[in-house]
Amino acid sequence: MSAAGAETRFRYDSKGNLCFDGTWYHIYDAENRLMVSERRSDPSLACDDTTATVTERVTYAYGPSGRRLLKDNDLTSTEYLYEGDEPIADYDGPTGRLLRRYMHGARIDERALYMDYSSGELKV
Repeated sequence: MSAAGAETRFRYDSKGNLCFDGTWYHIYDAENRLMVSERRSDPSLACDDTTATVTERVTYAYGPSGRRLLKDNDLTSTEYLYEGDEPIADYDGPTGRLLRRYMHGARIDERALYMDYSSGELKV
């Protein structure tokens, strides 16, 4: 349900990727990686209809191995650092300031906890 109480209708593209979640439109590349998320002035449009005005835009960039390296929304950007396949830190793009440091568990993709340096909190 949306905040107004109306049921949200998720929309998917022909490859099964979520292309509208009730707020954001999502655009993927040929490898099904999320490249762009947009808020548009008219949420009733089809996913591939780009005639509405974009009110907010977030772009993503990936490295040769397919890992997400950058998230940019014109106001801020976040760069991601990996050790092997595991993300270990997020940095503020323009300043290089450490935002989050991740600690992993024994299993693949098991994030045990992380330190959020912007709030000073250790989170599980």
